[in-house]
Amino acid sequence: KICLITSTQIKKINQYMPIIEEWAISNNIKKVIYITQLNTDLQYPSSIVKIRYLNSITYTIIERGLKHYKDEYIQTEINNHYNYLTYSIKPHRSYMYALLKKYKLLKYGVISYNQHKDISNFIPLAYLLGITVQEYNSYINDKIFTDLSDNPSNIYLLGTYKDYLLNVASSAISIVAESTYSNTYIFITEKTYTNFMLKKPFLLIGDRHSLKFLQEYYGFKTFSSIWDESYDNEPDIVVRVAAIFKVTYDLCNLPLRELKDKIKQIEDITEYNYQLYCNLPHKKFIKEVLLI
Repeated sequence: KICLITSTQIKKINQYMPIIEEWAISNNIKKVIYITQLNTDLQYPSSIVKIRYLNSITYTIIERGLKHYKDEYIQTEINNHYNYLTYSIKPHRSYMYALLKKYKLLKYGVISYNQHKDISNFIPLAYLLGITVQEYNSYINDKIFTDLSDNPSNIYLLGTYKDYLLNVASSAISIVAESTYSNTYIFITEKTYTNFMLKKPFLLIGDRHSLKFLQEYYGFKTFSSIWDESYDNEPDIVVRVAAIFKVTYDLCNLPLRELKDKIKQIEDITEYNYQLYCNLPHKKFIKEVLLI
């Protein structure tokens, strides 16, 4: 018997590997194969198979979701400038939210939140917000993702996958807040991949050179023809998020009709990315792994 373990995060595999190995021995499992999405950091245990292609499980979930809700997705009218759909609170995510709130851009988007935890030790970004570090920590802990008084209709707890799809559909662009924001490796997950499948242009808050990686490693095209993507080269995460916010600010200052027209200029790119994503051999690669 062979056991196949998949995860988007290497740290999760490392965390549970001892438990899995013990379980495998007790259940006479001949071999355990660990699969994770490609991270350009080369420090992987030798027992982990690095996927050359995008995650097939993610692809299958999106594919099935689109088939099930296709009519609703297609019929959904774009009435938001952006979506900013996040789960757990992390420094780069909280900073972007703080900027959106400070400069009164929440009303232009649909925003989700979920896990709330103590983040008082996060990177102090207070100086860019014009407040003290103490005020920033208090602001983040007490307000971010919990104060719904400003926009109760468009800030919500992310629920079903249908909710997710329809909120993406109702937005002109996505602001993707990836899991990490490193300068030494690149880790891209379903948060980014989903937008290829949904033909949605996006701004990417993540690791440095993530856009370059998507372009050179997979052949995807991004959106420098309609906005500034130089943020991808910025080594400082604070400056990188601020640069992405500047693009968002400029887009939100456009009438929604003009933003829709702007997005139409790159429909050939979103269609190209969709076709490329769908034609990567997701399932074929998984089958090949099982034969190892």
